[in-house]
Amino acid sequence: MAEQNRGPLPLLPLVARSYAFVLTGLRPLLAATWPWIGVVYIAGRAATGVSSGLTVEDEVPSALWILIVTNLVASSAVSVLCHRIIILGEWPAGLRSVHFGRREFHYLLALLVVGFAVACIMLLLTGLMRAVGLESRGGIIGASAVVLASLTSLVLYARVSLAFPDLAVSGKRFPLHVWNASRGQTARIILGMALSGMPSVLIAQQLIVVVAILQVKGLTSIAIFVDIFGLIVTFIAIMSSAAFLSFTYQWLVLGSAWSSIGKK
Repeated sequence: MAEQNRGPLPLLPLVARSYAFVLTGLRPLLAATWPWIGVVYIAGRAATGVSSGLTVEDEVPSALWILIVTNLVASSAVSVLCHRIIILGEWPAGLRSVHFGRREFHYLLALLVVGFAVACIMLLLTGLMRAVGLESRGGIIGASAVVLASLTSLVLYARVSLAFPDLAVSGKRFPLHVWNASRGQTARIILGMALSGMPSVLIAQQLIVVVAILQVKGLTSIAIFVDIFGLIVTFIAIMSSAAFLSFTYQWLVLGSAWSSIGKK
């Protein structure tokens, strides 16, 4: 695919369009993703049961690992679905669209590689701090190192983020061309991802607190309902973030951000 960098991203219009995509297409999106929501909910309930009495020294139980893997698999599948709807116009056909194939597997591998790279950056800076004796001093120097590591990780993610929609639609295992497409757009991509995903994530976190309060008060049935609703809000955050990356990919790589969204 030829790169067609069209200048600065129209940040707010793309964020607004991402929310519009999710809200106007919520019914078919949920029809194709509710099995993933159910699997993540069941894994979460199992993990909650075994993790309540854990301490820092305890081994991470298998149920928690299953929850982590389940979340990554579901997130990959739902993100690929959203990318293909927006870029290719492939609206889901209900349960027939629920699957995890080679495309989703490559997407998941990309997520893990980026996550590993971010972890390496954090460990490298921590090691450098220890090597030069800055960690023991703490204070401003230590805080500055943490901020630097976080910013470096965000910049890395922004630069490679367009690889995710490319993997979802093109089938290329190493979409290196998107690195150049994101040049000069780092801050806008980071801010756009935050605006498109963070509001829903913050709402989901507040709902977790509500669930805990309801469980303490013995209102189990209401707590289950709120818990499921919070999980749906979390998936909406995944969808809106994937939508923003898709529209960004259209603008920077395909040069067609304002083409109509695929029809059912």
